[in-house]
Amino acid sequence: MLKNKRPAAMILCAALMLAILLSGCSRGGDLMVCLVTNGGSVTDRTVNQSAWEGVTAASAEYGFTPKSLGARSSSTADFLSHIESLYGEGYRVFVLPGILFTEALETVQAQYSDCLFIAVDFTPATVASNTVSLTFADEQAAFLAGFAAAVELQDGSFGGIFGMELPSAQHSSWGFQQGVLYANEHYGTNIELDEQNFIYAGTYADDQLGQQLAAEMYDRGVTCIYASAGRTGSGVITEARARTAAGETLWCVGDDTDQLMLGVYYGADSAVLTSATKDIAGAVQDVISLIVDDAFPGGQTLVYDISTDSVGIPLPEEPEDGEEPDGNLSTATLAAVQEVYALLQSGDITVDTSGEGLIR
Repeated sequence: MLKNKRPAAMILCAALMLAILLSGCSRGGDLMVCLVTNGGSVTDRTVNQSAWEGVTAASAEYGFTPKSLGARSSSTADFLSHIESLYGEGYRVFVLPGILFTEALETVQAQYSDCLFIAVDFTPATVASNTVSLTFADEQAAFLAGFAAAVELQDGSFGGIFGMELPSAQHSSWGFQQGVLYANEHYGTNIELDEQNFIYAGTYADDQLGQQLAAEMYDRGVTCIYASAGRTGSGVITEARARTAAGETLWCVGDDTDQLMLGVYYGADSAVLTSATKDIAGAVQDVISLIVDDAFPGGQTLVYDISTDSVGIPLPEEPEDGEEPDGNLSTATLAAVQEVYALLQSGDITVDTSGEGLIR
């Protein structure tokens, strides 16, 4: 019986410290919020930038001054070192973007029980009471991106380069394939999908590898690659941009955020056809608002999907009569996307996450 008293006291102490932190956060302007990047920067047009945009939107609303810290590398050791340093500076709300933080979060959520952690676009094995996990319906975003790309290009060979072979990456791959196949069946497109052109790079942090894999795929005749692999995916876009600038006709599809500008090679011309996007900024801003309201959803995994308009593809502003919209998708393609978007929202189309009958 006596052995149980010490753990109970520790749990009570942690709960009290968390309550004190939350009550202090109710003032908004006193929040000490920081974001550690996963090795990229807050302007890299990946999950890092999207999460930071959510932090800065919340700071404008509540008056606190946030901090971002670019990690030296994508190693867990560096992540832990940065978090320790920021903790020493007084930061108590940590925004951690991307799956590369999984191992580090397992450590710090236990080590720093007086802090709050926002896990962006991943879920650790244990979501502690001082952690919230923000996840997205990757398969729905990818479905729309695959569908849009197929309708726009009509024919050709599509491929995909993904990070690690984990459920989120698998769902992106399978969603993209299903979007293409739906376009083939219902919109008369003729897009080929070949097993050798859907691969897992095994990393989210190697842009040179992404560029190499993309070069090999384009050399095999692939006309459009879905780049869903973090900074490895940025390497895919680099290869597409270089080849398009040299006169080749090929494309890529971005991921997480609107990556159109990453593909720009001349003026406003971009090799990024469209992107599978998630409202990461909105989700992060919402959670910070909950912290301010003393309602932090600790211990929970929140799922954002098409029912809340949290996933999709970028839609340009309504063009003038007779003009084509900005970006690389035509008015006709955007109209088809809107039709399918409504069917996804109503449940008339569902995106399978089992992978059955698809390239695995």
